[in-house]
Amino acid sequence: MTSLLKNKLKLQVLYDQSKPHPMGFVQNEKKTPLQNTRDPQREAQNLVDHWHIHSEKARTICLLGLSSIHIILELLTAMRTSGSSLLILEPDPELLRAFKDANKLEELEDRFSVNVTFISNSDEDLLLKEFRHEIRQRDIFIDGLFTPPRLEKLRPELEYINKKLRVQVRLEAMDRITTISFADEWLQNCLINLPEIIQAPSINQLFGKFTQTDAVILCAGPSLSQSLKILKEKQHECLVICVGTALKPALKAGIKPHITIVVDSDPIIYKQFQGLKNPPGWFLGKYTIFPGLLQLYNDKLITFNSALTEQFSEWLKMTGFQYGTLNIGGTVALSAIDCALKLACRNIFIFGLDLAYSEDGTSHADGSIYDGHKITNGLVNVKGNRTAEVPTTKQFASYIHILNRYFKDFFSLYKGKIFNVNTAGALFQNIELIEPREFEQHHQKSLDNIQDNFKLQKQTPSPEKISQFLNDSLDELKEINTEAHTLLEEVSENKIPEGIVEFEQKIKKSKMTACFLNPALQAWCLDVSTHPEKNSHDMSVELLSQVSGAAEWVNGLLDNSLKRLIKQTQRS
Repeated sequence: MTSLLKNKLKLQVLYDQSKPHPMGFVQNEKKTPLQNTRDPQREAQNLVDHWHIHSEKARTICLLGLSSIHIILELLTAMRTSGSSLLILEPDPELLRAFKDANKLEELEDRFSVNVTFISNSDEDLLLKEFRHEIRQRDIFIDGLFTPPRLEKLRPELEYINKKLRVQVRLEAMDRITTISFADEWLQNCLINLPEIIQAPSINQLFGKFTQTDAVILCAGPSLSQSLKILKEKQHECLVICVGTALKPALKAGIKPHITIVVDSDPIIYKQFQGLKNPPGWFLGKYTIFPGLLQLYNDKLITFNSALTEQFSEWLKMTGFQYGTLNIGGTVALSAIDCALKLACRNIFIFGLDLAYSEDGTSHADGSIYDGHKITNGLVNVKGNRTAEVPTTKQFASYIHILNRYFKDFFSLYKGKIFNVNTAGALFQNIELIEPREFEQHHQKSLDNIQDNFKLQKQTPSPEKISQFLNDSLDELKEINTEAHTLLEEVSENKIPEGIVEFEQKIKKSKMTACFLNPALQAWCLDVSTHPEKNSHDMSVELLSQVSGAAEWVNGLLDNSLKRLIKQTQRS
């Protein structure tokens, strides 16, 4: 546990029946008020005016640190728009309890239309996790993080927390931008890949099967090149999981991975496999990956679900389809490690997980598609494995943060050991660092029959059942498209069709909406939130246009996949 309360001050709540209760801290018998005792309301007004909180649009704001009830009241007054959220984050639970005892906080939401949420935890990791959870749940993205000036001087730990919170805000922003930017592409790939997904074994068939086998994970950092000779000799004694960028260096060194994993949907990843004929092992692919790759491995394909495709998987589940989920986050290395964890591997050895630039300026192993790639501008320094600091990109630095969080959250109950086998690279927390020459000291020969564990069953529902299910989905999409198109034709310059409310309720309840229309609705919501000047008529027209277009687009993709699936099942 990392406590945030190293220099804890005693809270003094001074009662005065004529005014809202003022607050102050007591340290060494010295009292320090946290508000102006003469005119606290005026002070709060000036402070909130300085923060520029006032807005006609809904907002999400975070107040870090408790000082005065007047500040909270002024924030709520300034954020009066319905749909706004105020997160009040106080690391000291005792302070929050005293503050709540001194002020009738339960009345705040009755008096204001703003949602008020208190977050308090003295453990740094839990506090950050709760904060990230809260901002993730809100449609309105957080756009303000404030600390009262008096607290900044009195409680220096708040500045440290502020920096940590801003990292969480940036990560959440990256996630949202990525989701909105690529939602259409991901859905398109899912639909194109549908025949392969529904016929291939899912990763859940391997879960828990390798309890007597060590996993070796090959990542494509520059340090991988120094370990390949050692791995070649031991490859048959362990389960070898290779990320796509490390496949060619591994094959060149005579290593044949049991599993090659890819999560990226960018067509550029096809270059990782260009020129390969009948690559060894199984291909483990996320539903959204570039379609051409699935055909390359044909009958050696295993698929997996992720949080991004949960709705698509739940839609397929209605046919009896069973799926397994792996975690994703930034780098494919995370999913490869999560795979080894869920396969219950005895110990996990990670090679080439550098996420940093080597001394010669390269970022990836020899023979990968990024062989020789160098960069000299825009680099930042992070903690290194063998040196105090190593240079990396801001993108890699965010991956390091994501992986450190993953190691802490998901390996707390892991019974085996996880090793970072590396001569260089960035430092990762909660995993043991060893050099490649030490691998043999820690590695144990597999007691499982690795190849027998890969005798997997295809799980295709009956052709009749899947065909009926897909045809029903097509019919529902056609109905949504027809109704949206009809309402669009009824729109006049100043009048919204009477049936639009019923139509909105219908698409909210439709099983097709969550799976197939979400990207269009997300784009519409983003447009509405960034253009508050639009009137309800224009917004309704755009909503109908988005829904109609999306339904027609998905219908075409789904129809093509159904026809291709029928041909494949007829041939088999």
